[in-house]
Amino acid sequence: QKIYSSNYATSAQCQLFYISMAETRTFFERAFPAITELSNDEQEHLFKSFLMRFVVTDNLYRTRRIWGEIKRYVMFTVESCMDIECTDSFLEEGYGGANREALISSVQALYKAQYDVVVPAMVRAQITLKEFHAMIGLVLCEI
Repeated sequence: QKIYSSNYATSAQCQLFYISMAETRTFFERAFPAITELSNDEQEHLFKSFLMRFVVTDNLYRTRRIWGEIKRYVMFTVESCMDIECTDSFLEEGYGGANREALISSVQALYKAQYDVVVPAMVRAQITLKEFHAMIGLVLCEI
C-alpha cells in the first residue's frame, strides 16, 4: 500500500477535493433531509460551517483507524495525507496571496482545535465506526 503526501492544488486538480465535497454534501443531506427545504444561501452557510469540522474529524478518525496513532501525518483521502506539522507544504507556494500566513495559521489552529477535542476521545474510547458516526452527529449539533 502506498500513501502520497500531496498539497491542496494537487488534490483539487485531480478532482479529489470536488469528490470529497460532493460526498460530504450527500452525507449532510441524508443525515438532515429538512436541510433541502432551506434556501440555497442558508444551505451554503450551514455546509460551509459544517464542512471543515467534518473533514478534520473524518481525517483524524481515518488516520487512527489505519495507523493506530496520529503523530505527524493525517489522512486526507484514501490515498493521500497531510503533514500537520508543515501546513506550509500542504498549501502550494503563493496560495492565499497576501493573506497566506493568516491562512496557514488558521488551518493549523483549526486542526489543533479539532485534534485536542477529538483525538483524546478516540484514544480513550477506541470508538467503532458506528460510534464515529454518532460523534459526527455531535459535531453537527455544534453548528
